[in-house]
Amino acid sequence: MLGKTNLFRRAQRTASSKLRRGILLSVLAGVSFTLGMLVGVYQYPPYAQLRSLRNMLVGESAHSNSVASNNDLLSLAFTDPIGADTLLLPPVSSISAAHNELKKLVIPVELFWDAYAGISLSNESFETLIVGNNKVVGVPYRLSNEERISYAYFEPARRRDLTTAAIVIPGTGINQSTALMQRTQGNYHGHVLDSLVEFCDTYVAVKPNEGFLAIHDGTRKLNYQFIVNYLISEGGSYSSYYLVNAMALTKYLKARYEKVVVVGLSQGGLAALLISLQAHPTAAIVSSGFSIVNYRLTHAGLSQILIPGLYKHYSEDELFSQISKMPTQFMLTYGAEESGLYALEYEKKLTEKKFNQLENIRFLYHDGGHEFPLHGVSDFFREVIE
Repeated sequence: MLGKTNLFRRAQRTASSKLRRGILLSVLAGVSFTLGMLVGVYQYPPYAQLRSLRNMLVGESAHSNSVASNNDLLSLAFTDPIGADTLLLPPVSSISAAHNELKKLVIPVELFWDAYAGISLSNESFETLIVGNNKVVGVPYRLSNEERISYAYFEPARRRDLTTAAIVIPGTGINQSTALMQRTQGNYHGHVLDSLVEFCDTYVAVKPNEGFLAIHDGTRKLNYQFIVNYLISEGGSYSSYYLVNAMALTKYLKARYEKVVVVGLSQGGLAALLISLQAHPTAAIVSSGFSIVNYRLTHAGLSQILIPGLYKHYSEDELFSQISKMPTQFMLTYGAEESGLYALEYEKKLTEKKFNQLENIRFLYHDGGHEFPLHGVSDFFREVIE
């Protein structure tokens, strides 16, 4: 009986000893974790010594991981087709190089509203480049002490009339200026370029990161998901940047031609309207590009014109007031085969009802869809240039 009691007591002492060791180990683990957090997060000593030791042991591996992460992000950023054989910008091979190109596209939005008046054209000669088989013109200009260049494809009139110029603002879509110049089969701008050059010298505006202006890595160009939000966050706007470029081109051409007409379809139509509000060209064609309904319900993504404060600055009443005082002749067009918003315009004529009192704006309703009504464009041009 005594032997059993001794065995029981020894078992108790063993269990008690294991319990104390377990508690001690738990306390030590907690203290170690807390110290590790303090060293890692707040960089208490011996953080520097441990970091130095890590770099000595795994420095090469850490660098490789950093390079891999850099390349992974760049591979996500550069995904879109370039759309041109000749490129003006050098390839981008790092995040910092991409950032440097993006910073060049920042024009503070507050400068946009009076940009045309603030643009001063350079005294440098008007440069003419050859990109592929196409002529390209560049207009150096200055806005708020920043020097920039507006680029456009150029196609001379088939009959040499040096008194009129047209500027085409491409609509939504990647590399649309190139598609216009190449007369790409099935492109939604159709044969508008062929119609315009029958009357006058024609310039096709090239937007940033489009065609030969691509921000690229040598094989692909920068995806707009890495452009639009960044510029808005920096206080700028991709849309306002390309519109300012187009205003500089318009200002240059107005000094060299008697008449200038700004032409656009879809997003390019709204762009033509916004440019005209400041530049006051001879005429503007806005095809399937503007509806008064947008002031109430807007259906548009990041690929559409996005300028903070646009509806506030150009309210319905302000738009009416400005157009009523302008010498510019406007033509707005809508097609029977449209869908969505512009189908509503064709059916209800809502924008016409708002502006029908103005003598310098007319409306054309045609049998086509989301396109230029070429016969209507030609008739309008004949009236404008005669």
